[in-house]
Amino acid sequence: MKTFLAKLLRSALPFVALFLAACGGGGGYSGGSGIPTATYTVGGNVSGMANGAQVTLDNNGANPLTVSNGAFTFTTPVAYNGSYAVTVGAQPTGQTCNVVNGAGTVGTANVTNVQVNCGALFAVYVANLGGGVSAYTKWPARRSLREQIRPPSQSTPVGSSPM
Repeated sequence: MKTFLAKLLRSALPFVALFLAACGGGGGYSGGSGIPTATYTVGGNVSGMANGAQVTLDNNGANPLTVSNGAFTFTTPVAYNGSYAVTVGAQPTGQTCNVVNGAGTVGTANVTNVQVNCGALFAVYVANLGGGVSAYTKWPARRSLREQIRPPSQSTPVGSSPM
């Protein structure tokens, strides 16, 4: 009986291997190409937020994520070789946040180096010699002053000062 079973298994093995090789699999493949589409998350760290404050971040103009200080990760992954662009969707009250390393192309790993720096916002108004008014706004995260002369689109750096 042992010999019969051994012969049966030896003769059935090639058929089992052929059957398994014919299975194409199904899930996780895109476009029928047979190559899975790898996806990766985009995230980073938020710092400088006041206690209880929150900022809303967007990735590629969508996928809003409301966060406070600490690590964050967007819920919608980005495909390999896809682009990401993290922006501030809604600033926190009384603060301003800027994004560093917020745009790029996803490689073969999760993006974890997006930095969102937040700080208090204040403005000082100074009359210039031409009779107009210039607004000097302090951006604490950048530690520099920016002069906003009407129209605001003509904003230029005017110097820096330690906090």
